[in-house]
Amino acid sequence: MAGLPTDVVTLARATLDELEAHKAGAAPPAALVTTPVLAAAPAAPAVSVAETETLRTLRSITLDTLSPRAALDVLYALKDRLGAPVS
Repeated sequence: MAGLPTDVVTLARATLDELEAHKAGAAPPAALVTTPVLAAAPAAPAVSVAETETLRTLRSITLDTLSPRAALDVLYALKDRLGAPVS
């Protein structure tokens, strides 16, 4: 399945196999009910202070009020804040 982590697909296949092995209409095995589905999910990546501030700035911008030149200036300032090379 495109885009899904391998661990998630593996857990889903194992869960499906167990469910299909039981009778239709029967209660699922206790192990499936208590399986921590998200336990294998990777932790969210750490976000730097600069990234947090950049996101806050982006969310506060009212795009409809910016001229094209002002929008370009904002983009350059945001790239500079993140330390991205300006090309």
